[in-house]
Amino acid sequence: MTPRRSSLPRRPGRPPAARGFTLVEMLFVLMIIALLSSLLSPALQTARAKALSAACGSNLRQIGVAVVLATGDNNNRFPQIEGMPNGPTYTYPQTNGGNGSTAKPMLQVLGPYGVDNEVLKCPCDTATTGSNGKSYFQAQGSSYQWRPFVDDEVASDPVVVFRSQIMPVSTTRMCVAFDFAQVHMGRSNRLYADGHVKWVTAPPVWKQ
Repeated sequence: MTPRRSSLPRRPGRPPAARGFTLVEMLFVLMIIALLSSLLSPALQTARAKALSAACGSNLRQIGVAVVLATGDNNNRFPQIEGMPNGPTYTYPQTNGGNGSTAKPMLQVLGPYGVDNEVLKCPCDTATTGSNGKSYFQAQGSSYQWRPFVDDEVASDPVVVFRSQIMPVSTTRMCVAFDFAQVHMGRSNRLYADGHVKWVTAPPVWKQ
């Protein structure tokens, strides 16, 4: 006689217990993560610095477009801009309480052509780059300095006036505005008269 099978379902067997990480394995994983972080950190910092420099270059290009528009309204001559409002470049005799110059801060001159405070502020211009605990933007109203010797020059044929001679300069070589300081990995961005922007290593001094 065949034995009857039980109709009750079989109880499943208990699954094997999951094996956890040991302390040594956890420490090994943490060491690998720390090593990868140390290797990637310089690359990430460099990438971030280049992105900020690109944003600064974009600001200068917008300033360049505004300069072109302002030049068109000024008989093809560069506008007169005071590069350092808190330390004026021009020393003309005062007339009626003024300094005798028509040069004005960059925002005042280029504001009608689309330049605002956001455009005039370099993302790398911080309180540590300026002086007295202020950024150049906070102190001068702009992170970018304008070169006064291009004021009122013919835009298509600028010249540099020396004591003994007048020398024409190509628009591709005539720098019109630049970072106050070398804030981009030891370099600064410069805007040239033809509208292009260049990332250079030379310090932003008047003779360069």
